[in-house]
Amino acid sequence: MPGRVSSPRVIGRANELARFDELFTAADEDAQSSVFVLSGDAGIGKSRLVAEFVDRVDRRGGFALVGACLELVDRSLPYAPVVEALRQLVRRLDPARLDAVLGQSRHELSHLLPELDPEGGADDDNEHSQRRLFEHVLGVLERLGEQTTTVLVMEDMHWADLSTLDLLVFLARNLRDTRAIVVATYRSDELHRRHPLRPVLAELDRSGRVERRELERFTRNELRDLILAIRDVEPDDELLDDILARSEGNAFFAEELLAAGDCCGGSLPQTLRDLLLARIDALPDDARDVLRIAAVIGTRIPHALLTAVRGTEPDDGDLDAVRACVEHQVLVAEDWGYRFRHALVQEAVYDDLLPGERSEMHACVAKVLAAQPSLLDGRAGDVDAELACHWFSAHELPNALQAAVRAAEGARQMYAYPEALAHLQRALDLWDRVPDAATLADASHVDILRRAANVADITGRQDLAVALARRALDEVDETVDPITAALVHERLARFLWMHKRPFAEVVAHNEAAVALVPSEPPSAERALVEAALGQQLMLHDYNAEALRWCEAAIRTARQVGEKVIEGHAHNSHGTALAHLGAVDRGLDELYVALDMATASDSWLDVARATINISGVLQTTNRYAEAVEVAQAGLAEVEARGLSRGYGAFLRASMVETLFELGRWSEADEQLRIIERACPTGIDALHRDEALFTLLMHRGDLDGAQVVHDRMRHYSASIGARRLSPYQRGALAVARGELDEAQALLDQWLAESVGDGGDRSSEWEQPEWLIVELLAATADACLDDPEFVPRAVALGETLCTALAPREHLDVVRLHQPALRALAAAEIGRARGEHDPEAWSQVADLWERCSRAPHVAYARWRQGEAAVRGGFGAAAARGPLRMAFDLADEMGAAPIRRAVIDLASRARVDLGLDLDAVGPRAPAVAGLTAREAEVIELVAQGRTNRQIAEALFISVKTASVHVSNILMKLGAQNRGEAAARARELGLLDL
Repeated sequence: MPGRVSSPRVIGRANELARFDELFTAADEDAQSSVFVLSGDAGIGKSRLVAEFVDRVDRRGGFALVGACLELVDRSLPYAPVVEALRQLVRRLDPARLDAVLGQSRHELSHLLPELDPEGGADDDNEHSQRRLFEHVLGVLERLGEQTTTVLVMEDMHWADLSTLDLLVFLARNLRDTRAIVVATYRSDELHRRHPLRPVLAELDRSGRVERRELERFTRNELRDLILAIRDVEPDDELLDDILARSEGNAFFAEELLAAGDCCGGSLPQTLRDLLLARIDALPDDARDVLRIAAVIGTRIPHALLTAVRGTEPDDGDLDAVRACVEHQVLVAEDWGYRFRHALVQEAVYDDLLPGERSEMHACVAKVLAAQPSLLDGRAGDVDAELACHWFSAHELPNALQAAVRAAEGARQMYAYPEALAHLQRALDLWDRVPDAATLADASHVDILRRAANVADITGRQDLAVALARRALDEVDETVDPITAALVHERLARFLWMHKRPFAEVVAHNEAAVALVPSEPPSAERALVEAALGQQLMLHDYNAEALRWCEAAIRTARQVGEKVIEGHAHNSHGTALAHLGAVDRGLDELYVALDMATASDSWLDVARATINISGVLQTTNRYAEAVEVAQAGLAEVEARGLSRGYGAFLRASMVETLFELGRWSEADEQLRIIERACPTGIDALHRDEALFTLLMHRGDLDGAQVVHDRMRHYSASIGARRLSPYQRGALAVARGELDEAQALLDQWLAESVGDGGDRSSEWEQPEWLIVELLAATADACLDDPEFVPRAVALGETLCTALAPREHLDVVRLHQPALRALAAAEIGRARGEHDPEAWSQVADLWERCSRAPHVAYARWRQGEAAVRGGFGAAAARGPLRMAFDLADEMGAAPIRRAVIDLASRARVDLGLDLDAVGPRAPAVAGLTAREAEVIELVAQGRTNRQIAEALFISVKTASVHVSNILMKLGAQNRGEAAARARELGLLDL
């Protein structure tokens, strides 16, 4: 019987264990969740340290789930650590507690562990499916955390598949305020420059919610303790120095050096490979054969599979070979089979095989697995993934092709889309090298291209999706197989739309798809292409044409019983009706779509219907109803644990609605909820669009610039043609850069007109940039009459932009409001101070329930009353209304403007102006009015301009300027301005 190879206790690592204990205490007592990433060289002791932490968790009454990434020959099994953790969960919890922990997640998690819901069927397959799965994994951790402090360990993340890496990032971003800890480990010496874990680690660092620690090598004293623990004898200095020099403080290498010295009579191997094989070479021949087979099987070696490949039966007496491997502590026995004591040993044994041996053994393992897949003790997708790798490594290309196609489907059913894409790409690579590939794959080359394109789209690789779909379109013969050709056209149209391509290019493929599928007999394919064409026409504002195709799709879908397609068509149909002014009919249709989506558990369509209903209500100025609809949609998805997957988009839409209602504090709360979910991608973009609007109207230009830069970066990262110029233009206007804003507007208008028939731009007309630029230009007219023609032109441009949508005036009450606003701004630019014009604008905005615009119009109404000589009494009411609205919302620019105007024009608002908006302090003997004058002097205003701004005579302005020069001891206006800055009277 060999002696002990490893230490029975943990050596050193006091700091790491203390930190683990602190994290557990914080989670256990204060529900402070955390993510801890432990790294170090292979053999440094990561797994041993984590095992000790897991033991401590158990002793303290916690609940630990441990899973490891499993490396096949050239790729990893999808979600391996999560699947292993779920298996432990099922084994360790009684049925009642398991039901409580799984909750609504049982069906979804059956995609990873089928026994959770044996009758579970396939769900919708789209870009949200994987994120929905992630939410359910998170939900299980949260529900476990409600019962007891929970630790999820994900080991060997250097072998992780891309889906598991994405899951780790998701957990790191979203695990909050629950008694749960995630611990991940990886080999730092495995991370080559392009390793997929590298960008993940960078993302984790950016999140600011992940603690990383790298294990150090053992010191001389720690190695002494290790040797003492293994041999129960204090080592002499010569042995200690030798082990230290050769192991360089690596715990595993030190243990192997000791063991090799014992089995080799004290003669230590010279190379690492020889060291790892030293004890194996001392084993009997049949034990070494077992290890070679085990190394080919992989890091997880089921007992039944090992014996089957070995060609023995459990009771035939040949198990002595396996027992010898375990007794010599090369293999470690587990409930399900065996694992190598360290993966480095498995790698050394595998690398020691000759190429011919390796291929032969892979073929042997593949044959056994193909005949008895249950030996793997895993789901069918795992078996196919293993077979794909074994057959490929055995150079059995026909079998490898078959297995790759099946493995892709298994990965897709697990929502492991990157892995599905990798298997499909391998199948495509093998296709021309395998005779009769279509028969073996039970699919044509076009079919495989279509599948790969769909998966590429889901994973966000739109360029690849488009390229694969184009290849499929080139190969398919429309005369022989028109249905397949139509389906390729339909998908390519969607990919191009997602890729922000011109409408003409997109809809041409939709129309080609409809032309290829006969209307009789009715078919699901016909319903699909009709619905897709209807949706694209609606999205691009060809609503009358969209109605025809949506109605056709609804009829066809009903005839063939395709409820999901029918609901999707109702969704587009209702939106198109509302856009054409038939609001009530449109809403009825949208609610039908919502009910159908809910009944079919199509949560993407639930979200789409909810957002479209809310959008229609917004365009009809029924903002309060829109908020209620969004809240109801949120309640639906939250009840199913999907708030992070769909909630961010719904909440961002709600923020836009709350902004218009003037309920900005509620909008802030929704943004905080979105932020806690750490949104990414398009969800982050929607959040930023809503956030930008709030920041701008609060006067936080620096914050708005940061958000704009973030949006621009994201837009570039997905290859979008460009970000909407609105944000950049609005910032330019706010900073007084009117020429830059005008240039952006001119370019935008030119592109809108010449967009190749793309009328969707009409729904994104730059009307709001025109509004803001018009207001700023009208302001400039007060100082420089040369701006008047520009203001007039802008007002006319706004009305021209609205003209194509005059039929929507009955629906979109803000169209008349914008026209009235344009007229009032033109009058202001011309010096026509008409309070009644602005009162009408305010009334129209009030009918629209758009509080920010009401506040602006009331401010301008009060200003017109002052400038037009109607007196303080006429200005008091509208200015007070503007102040109250701006104050409640937090619209700082309007609030400041109202206070400034009331102070200068001596309008009593019934407020303590010094309290709500203090003026510049009286410094150097300057009065409050003189402090106002010096601000205008510093801006370069003439006496006449100062008089107009302060509603005083030119002579009075001149007197104030003379007094200021005297009090500041300045020779001229420039010196006065410089002196005022030194005294802190002016903003720098």
